[in-house]
Amino acid sequence: MTSTHSRPSSSLRALKWLNFFIADVQTGLGPFLAAYLSANGWNPARVGYALTFQGLVTVGFQTPAGAIVDGARRKRLLVIVGLGFLVAGALLLCLRSNASTVYTSGSLIGVAGPLLGPTLAAITLGLVSGDKFDTQFARNQSFNSAGNVASALLIGLVGYGLGYRAVFLTTAFFAIPSVISLLRIDAAKIDYARARGSTADHKEVSPEGVWQLTRDRVLVFFFVSVFLFHLSNAAMLPQLGELLSHGKARTAAPFMSACIIVTQLVIAAAAAWVGKRAHQGGRRPLLLLGFGVLPIRGHFCGGFDSGDCRPDEGNRPI
Repeated sequence: MTSTHSRPSSSLRALKWLNFFIADVQTGLGPFLAAYLSANGWNPARVGYALTFQGLVTVGFQTPAGAIVDGARRKRLLVIVGLGFLVAGALLLCLRSNASTVYTSGSLIGVAGPLLGPTLAAITLGLVSGDKFDTQFARNQSFNSAGNVASALLIGLVGYGLGYRAVFLTTAFFAIPSVISLLRIDAAKIDYARARGSTADHKEVSPEGVWQLTRDRVLVFFFVSVFLFHLSNAAMLPQLGELLSHGKARTAAPFMSACIIVTQLVIAAAAAWVGKRAHQGGRRPLLLLGFGVLPIRGHFCGGFDSGDCRPDEGNRPI
C-alpha cells in the first residue's frame, strides 16, 4: 500500500487503471451470460427470467447501495466487496449452469453493480475538485472502454477455444490487477466530505428523503427518461448473444466480442469530448443525442439474422 505522502497524480493514474481492470471483470459477466445459458439448453423464456431477476436485484439494491456508499469512509473497502461479489458469481457459473446456481450468481452480480459504479464516482469526486469531475470522469470512462475492448478480445479468443466456463474463470482472474490498482490509490487523498458532494466552502449537501426527491419535477422526468432508455436498451445485446448461440455455441463468443469492441471503441474515442461538452454546454443535449441513437440501434438489432453471418460449425462442449 502506498504512503500517505504519495502524489495525487499517482492516485489518479491508479484510478484510471482501476476502471480499466474492473471493466475486464464486468464484461465477461454481462452479454456473454445470455449466450452461455442458451448454449447450455436454456430456452429464451428461462434466459429472460434469469436476466430479469438479476436486473431486479440491481434495481432493488440501488438505493441501499447509494446510502452505503454515501456514508462509508473506507471507499476502497466497498470496491473490494463489490469485486468479491463479482468473482463469487463468476466462479459459481464456472461450476454449474443449473437454476439455483445461476440465480445465486445473479444475486451476487446484481448486488455488485450498484456498489461499484457509485463508489468509483465517489472516489473520483473525493480525489478532484467538483469543477474537474467531468474531465476526470471522462478519462475514467476512456480507460473503462479500453478495458472492455481488451477483455472482449481476450474473452472472444478464450470462449472460442475453451468454452464459456473458461470465460468466467478469466473474468474472475481480472479481479487481481483490479485490487492492485485499487491499493495504489492513497486513501488519505480521498476527501470524505467532497466525495459526498460537499460545496466549495465545505458545507455538505443535506440528505433528502425518497419522498422529498419526488417533489422535484426535473428529477422525476429525468428518472422516467433514464428508465425508459434502459428498458429499451438493456436487453438488446444479451438477446443478440442468445440468438447467436443457437446451434453455433463456439462462434457466438467471437461475435459478441466484436459487438462489444465496436461499442467501446466509440465510447473511448468520444469520452473526452463528451466530458468537455458536458462541463461547457450542459448534459441535456448529450442525453438527447444518446436517446436519439437508440431507435437506430433497435432497427439494426431487430433485423439481424444470425444465419447469414456464421459458418456451419457444430457445437463444442462448453
